[in-house]
Amino acid sequence: MIALTSLAAVNLSACGRSLQETGGLVATGAVIGGLFYGTAKNFGEPTITTTTVTTTTNTITTTSSSTTISFSTTTITIPTAAGTFLLRNIFSPGTGGDYDTFSSLALDNKTKAHISFYYHFGETLEFAYGSGDAWSVENVGAAGLTDRAGKYSSLAIDQSGTNRISFYDQTLGALYYAAGVSGAWKFTLLDHTSGADVGYSSSLALDSHDNVHICYYDLTNGDLKYATNKTGAWQAERVDGLGITAGKDCSLAIDPTTDLPHISYVDETNQRIKHAWGGSGNWQYDNVDIGPVQGAFTVIKVDGLGQVHVTYFDIGAQRLRYAKRLFGIWTAATIDSGGNGGRRNALALDSSGNPRITYYLAESGVLKYARWNGSAWTLVTLDNRSRVGEDSALAVDTNGKSHICFYDEVNFLLRYAVEQ
Repeated sequence: MIALTSLAAVNLSACGRSLQETGGLVATGAVIGGLFYGTAKNFGEPTITTTTVTTTTNTITTTSSSTTISFSTTTITIPTAAGTFLLRNIFSPGTGGDYDTFSSLALDNKTKAHISFYYHFGETLEFAYGSGDAWSVENVGAAGLTDRAGKYSSLAIDQSGTNRISFYDQTLGALYYAAGVSGAWKFTLLDHTSGADVGYSSSLALDSHDNVHICYYDLTNGDLKYATNKTGAWQAERVDGLGITAGKDCSLAIDPTTDLPHISYVDETNQRIKHAWGGSGNWQYDNVDIGPVQGAFTVIKVDGLGQVHVTYFDIGAQRLRYAKRLFGIWTAATIDSGGNGGRRNALALDSSGNPRITYYLAESGVLKYARWNGSAWTLVTLDNRSRVGEDSALAVDTNGKSHICFYDEVNFLLRYAVEQ
């Protein structure tokens, strides 16, 4: 076990100002929080089962629907203390109901946005791409996929510009993988067993050789699972969950210094936010934050120095937490503890490894944005219209500008904000 010393009861106002935004004022404060002392160690590695997955592939050619959307040219300029953003609407995923779009965002080498999301009205996986006022949206699975395929999508772009997407097929209870560009997609059924339900919370990342790494949750067995094609054939294995329920709200990132996968996830049985890394049956584990904690919506990133960053929502305390691991030591802090904030959060790093976070403030139904500049956090409300900001996705371009997509539940719109 890791020796833990708690500094959790820290008054953030000791920085001179509260780390909350009140009365329209943007507050800043230094990162302070609980420290984990001692190096990270394996705390009980589960038995790993590695199998070669028999996959089914179908090449499906679809006609790209270059949709002209009347509201796409209507933009709103939003000045904030964390930067000025230009906001536009790019798609209407449906009418009526509280929808999760499960959106995922990546930027190509021309800073053009690629977004995968779930279209509830048609129960399909959709792909949007564009910049400025020029956007196209197409149905990725126009043929060959079942209804209700496309939830929990996760997208990355390889070095050739090919999109790689993992997603959940609710009808089959299966994990799917798609690769392609606009108009032509190839699908692989990665994990499917009759009577089982797998593929929740899929998260995909590419290593330096464009090998695909995916983590996902097996609801039937309560297991965290991992699939990769780095050997040339798809293989899947259990990472955690033997005798316990572990793996919900998982997220995966690749360490650019080692090409190894890192996964954050929720251990419901032991009430911990966990971190696993290594892969190929050689996993190591540690606890991200002081527990026990009822956690959800974990997101993980690894910076250029191999430092691991994790955000998650603390359900019990209704707060957004951020943790960073350096040389085996975790440092954690509360970023926002007001208004039930932190649900559906997204995390991205700039070129210096500084974190940026978007998240949903449930009590007021607004989108929040937090940015660390190396010495202090700035928290702002990015969109204050009611019930906006769920399922946000975030990326930072080569110029250090943030790109954010999110869902407006009232007007049934997928919105896109770009820092100017």
